[in-house]
Amino acid sequence: SHYPLSALNESTQDLALEDIHILGGNLTVLCTLQGTASHVQLQQPSVLLLEDVGEPYYRIERSLIQLLQSIDTSNLKALVLGDFYQCPQKNVPQTIAEIVKEHLDPLKIPLFQCNWFGHGAVNRPFWIGKKGKIIDSQLVIY
Repeated sequence: SHYPLSALNESTQDLALEDIHILGGNLTVLCTLQGTASHVQLQQPSVLLLEDVGEPYYRIERSLIQLLQSIDTSNLKALVLGDFYQCPQKNVPQTIAEIVKEHLDPLKIPLFQCNWFGHGAVNRPFWIGKKGKIIDSQLVIY
């Protein structure tokens, strides 16, 4: 399956990733799993696909920081933002993409955005745990 991506930072330039592990889901749920037996582990080169629903931007940033501090970011080869459905901005001047970019740029982690997964009207499922690649602004899952 091919999924289109939009590049959001300079780390995506000329990026070609092969044989990467596909992980992700709801950011808030993933953060609540950290510290449990079901926590997110990046034991191999991985791409993380994140979405959320109904969480204010400041909570999304807090969850992102917690997740980044609790995983091995050396194996985080890219992050893809899906739909952050009905997430209120609540006086936060930045967009979700700008907030995430601020935390990923110092780590030189490529950041992409898409509109094909989340809790909104468009929600293409993807297989967690499959292998894939990112090439020519496409996520290919096989």
